[in-house]
Amino acid sequence: MRNACLGCLRAAGAIGAVVFLVIAGYSTEPTDSPKPSEYAPIADLASQVTRYLRAIDEDLASGSDYDADHKNRILLNANTLIVLGRTIAQHDESNDIKLAAPALIESASALAGSYDDYDSAVKAAGGLKEAVEKKSGGQIDESIAPSLSALMKQVPIVNNDLRRGVNGKRFDRLIDDNAGHAATLAAIAHVSMSCSDYCSDAESQVKWARVCADMRKAATEVRTAVRRKDLPSATSGLANLVKTCDQCHESFRN
Repeated sequence: MRNACLGCLRAAGAIGAVVFLVIAGYSTEPTDSPKPSEYAPIADLASQVTRYLRAIDEDLASGSDYDADHKNRILLNANTLIVLGRTIAQHDESNDIKLAAPALIESASALAGSYDDYDSAVKAAGGLKEAVEKKSGGQIDESIAPSLSALMKQVPIVNNDLRRGVNGKRFDRLIDDNAGHAATLAAIAHVSMSCSDYCSDAESQVKWARVCADMRKAATEVRTAVRRKDLPSATSGLANLVKTCDQCHESFRN
């Protein structure tokens, strides 16, 4: 897991300065490197950390029930926590959860690497909870990066949760959940932007960066609209999110 997408995160800021090419079928605005507060406020990320820790606890509740579905969710959620941890660690907003980020990233990486063995997964999950409780600070391990494949499998799951919440019946009572889901998608898009796992050449790398930038922008639109309790704009933003998924499938996954 440490070698997956290695170097992507170090280049995440730099790529925004060099990708100014306009690719047909994508937005014409250049990719940039906005502050994390602009697309994923730290309070929303903190609530998502709590959500994923709870989900991991549920999947590890029973060794006898630890089947392929549980293992898959553990793998995807662990990789998502790596993204959340890195985004929190590099955030421009203050929050004591930043002190938990280094250990959170390491424990999430350990969980992603041991998800197939129940006892090892339980031990790694204990490290996650300890990281959040102790908030020990320190430097993040730059060699730890998430699996892009796992993140791309997680995106439609988070998007489906968001779509279920952005409707007339649930919208007002799921503001915090919806904002958190949107922030998670924006963070995944930003972290994935400079990963080249699906790219065969420089042109495809530019296309990939553009798709990720468009996804981050659409997710930001949804989160902003959710916080404003603007259902029509949130619905419009969701439609833009779907377009970025279609762009990705057309160029990289078909």
